[in-house]
Amino acid sequence: MAVDEADSVAPVASALRSLEARLTRVGRDGARAFLERVASAQAEVARAVGLGDDVRVEDGNLVGEALVVEGRVVRLSALVAAGAAGEASHVERSSVRAGRLARRSRG
Repeated sequence: MAVDEADSVAPVASALRSLEARLTRVGRDGARAFLERVASAQAEVARAVGLGDDVRVEDGNLVGEALVVEGRVVRLSALVAAGAAGEASHVERSSVRAGRLARRSRG
């Protein structure tokens, strides 16, 4: 069965926009800009290992993922890497971070 990207991406964008009403501690304009950036980022959709579709988004130093099951967003996360384009990022795989910390502790 083919994956219909529009059916999977639309609920993600809708869920992001609905978060706007719950913003209290984050600046509304900054949060709105972030959510709009995530919602408009280039998306890749693939069948999830279990149920639903795995939606991955990327836009420069922004990355995110969502699990969409039967048109509903079950899980969603997105972040902006700390480094600017071309710079080292503070986002790294846990195995890389663990190795770096182990080497540092050995002196």
